Amino acid sequence: MPRLRWADLPEAVTRSLYNLAPGSDQETLPGDVVAFYAFNHGEPRALSFASGLPWLCLIRAERRAGWRPKSRALLRAVMRYRGIR
Repeated sequence: MPRLRWADLPEAVTRSLYNLAPGSDQETLPGDVVAFYAFNHGEPRALSFASGLPWLCLIRAERRAGWRPKSRALLRAVMRYRGIR
């Protein structure tokens, strides 16, 4: 699973990770966690960033529990557009 460094994430994405503390125990986050939070809680710039993540991140994010229905629908639309599903 690709991991993303906190320091490399755009500000809009870090704001969507509202309940994860940067620099706590880990310098990196799994890509599926970033996608999940960006689609569920992010603003348009965070969604744009998450839409460009590797296909594996999007597939694994889709399998996570806790999705808002419209957020999951948007993720699935992005995946369909990219030919992932």
